[in-house]
Amino acid sequence: MESKHLENVAWLHSVYKSSIFLNMWRDIGSHVILATAGIDQKASGIQKKDEKESTEDQIARLDHAAVMKENALDHNQVMTQLVPAVQKRWKGLRDSIKEGSISVPKLEDTFGRLGSIEDYVAELIILSTTADGKAATEAKSESGGFKFPFAYTISNLQSWREDAILKLQDFTMLTELRTTVPAILNLRKTYLASLFKEDETRDPLYSKFEKLSTTLMEQWSKL
Repeated sequence: MESKHLENVAWLHSVYKSSIFLNMWRDIGSHVILATAGIDQKASGIQKKDEKESTEDQIARLDHAAVMKENALDHNQVMTQLVPAVQKRWKGLRDSIKEGSISVPKLEDTFGRLGSIEDYVAELIILSTTADGKAATEAKSESGGFKFPFAYTISNLQSWREDAILKLQDFTMLTELRTTVPAILNLRKTYLASLFKEDETRDPLYSKFEKLSTTLMEQWSKL
């Protein structure tokens, strides 16, 4: 058992730099704590913080934080319950990306929170090298030292990961278009309207953007 715990510690050291992993760890950790404490999840006030949350929502969130603190897991529970649960979902995430079966909501909740292609590459490297529940092997740098877990460059990506990064870039572009195109249309109708001789209904470029916006929204809702 001690040997397995040491393996888990090594694995955790391999994934702790992943923001996707940390979000997953917190999410599953909350579920495990509530289940271990015998607390109904809906009744605990568990929820994601929202900019528009009401006073009642804030109170519920604070109550949930108190529940988490009062029922914190001990070392053995972390190693025997939390880590295996996280490893299972972590592997599932890797498999869904590799197979191209990941859903749009799940993409938005994981990679959709990242800010750049460098972040995508870094996350994919960590995910692909630790998804089987084993610590990633360290790689030597040119100076002879060690970089942990790997140098985050596109050259590290191979096979399915190269395809994944391209698809993630497409996903990012589409998510940006969902907000950018409607914003352009609104700008044309309001602040820039006085700069045009005709209104937007007679503007062919506006019509094309409007069709694009409609198509994006319709197709996105089907994903």
